[in-house]
Amino acid sequence: MPQRIRADRLSEPWSWVTANGNVLRAETGDYRVTETRTGAQWSVAPGALRSGYVEVAPGEYEATGEITADRVVGRANHTVPSLEGSVVAHPGDWIVTAADGSQWVLVDSWFRSRYEEVRAARPDMPTH
Repeated sequence: MPQRIRADRLSEPWSWVTANGNVLRAETGDYRVTETRTGAQWSVAPGALRSGYVEVAPGEYEATGEITADRVVGRANHTVPSLEGSVVAHPGDWIVTAADGSQWVLVDSWFRSRYEEVRAARPDMPTH
C-alpha cells in the first residue's frame, strides 16, 4: 500500500526530531507532513512534495516514484547532509536518495515498513 500523508504548508519555521534523535529544521513555505497510518510527522520541501507525491484528495498525497537506498554497514556512523540539516546515520540505518539527489536517513524498522524493493534492469550492467 502506498504511503499516504497529509501536507500542511508552514507559515513559520518548525523543528522536529528523527527516530535517531537528530533535530531537523523546516523553513517557512515547506510542508509539515503527517503519515495518515501512524501519525508520524516530518517535513518536505515544496519541490520534493511535487516530485515525490501525487495529490489524491485536497491536502492528501500518496508517495510515488522510486528511490535508491543503501544500508549503513560496519561500525562507523555517517553524516548525511539533508535539506533540513545534517543527519547522523548509524550502522543498520538506511541512506535514501531521491531522483533529485536529496538524501535522508531512516532507521531500519521505519524503512522496511514504508518501502518495498523493486529491482529494475540497469542499462549500465550486463545481463546474463
